[in-house]
Amino acid sequence: MPNKETAASIKNENNFIGLFIEPSAIKTASRRCVYIKESHAELISKVVFINPKANMTIGGYINAVLEQHFNQYYDDILDYYESQKSAFGL
Repeated sequence: MPNKETAASIKNENNFIGLFIEPSAIKTASRRCVYIKESHAELISKVVFINPKANMTIGGYINAVLEQHFNQYYDDILDYYESQKSAFGL
């Protein structure tokens, strides 16, 4: 029987897989180029290409991470945007 740490690790792994390990559904025409740290790109490449059957791309993984980030911080992002917009008279 797994201990609490092992159970938490398994739960986190399943959550990670469910959130971020998915085939890319982004159409090529709607993509944009971004620059990231080399060390981030290397780690993402390892994660994305470890399982060729997953049909993942680096862009798809980054998109999934951003989706989670925006879902989690949406209100904070909008608050920041509104505060900056009004600070600059926009």
